[in-house]
Amino acid sequence: ECYKPDAEVLTECGGLDERGYVLIRLSAWNTLHDVNHSGMGAEVERFIDHFKERFKIVICAEENRMPERLRQYAMRFPPEKFHDVLWYARFVLTEGASTASEAACLGVPTVYVNSTESRGYLDMLEKDYGLVRGFSMAKPGVDAAIDWLAGLDVQELEGLRAKRVDLFNAHEDVTAHIVNTLERMAAE
Repeated sequence: ECYKPDAEVLTECGGLDERGYVLIRLSAWNTLHDVNHSGMGAEVERFIDHFKERFKIVICAEENRMPERLRQYAMRFPPEKFHDVLWYARFVLTEGASTASEAACLGVPTVYVNSTESRGYLDMLEKDYGLVRGFSMAKPGVDAAIDWLAGLDVQELEGLRAKRVDLFNAHEDVTAHIVNTLERMAAE
């Protein structure tokens, strides 16, 4: 197994149920590379309204920036627990490319909504593994997220989890490569 999550995060974060919650990651939109770009905006509320009775909604907002009306869904946890929270999520909807790729690499179905330029690694995760779906506009992205999550059954979830293993087997272990290179250099 490539990653070993800590199941304690489920109780530490207020009684989350494995695969019973949806994680939404909102960006702060306050950096230079965010100028003239956007994510989901108010469309995120339509997504929440669609699923709030069916799943626990958890919002993790960069710098804790979010509209006041969404604060009831806010969840704060130590940064070192972020991948554990991602691991146990049923679905991720995000404006952040890092979150999209990390969730996808953990085998969690992810929709990424951000008007910035296309990112090759996310394109690969979408095209080759079906783990992420990317959109540059809010409405089509949220529509796709609603459709995907509404139809997501246990069999598809298990299939996506299995694809993470395919993903890791198809790519070099960068940490092992660096360690091997350093050891080889030290021996010379």
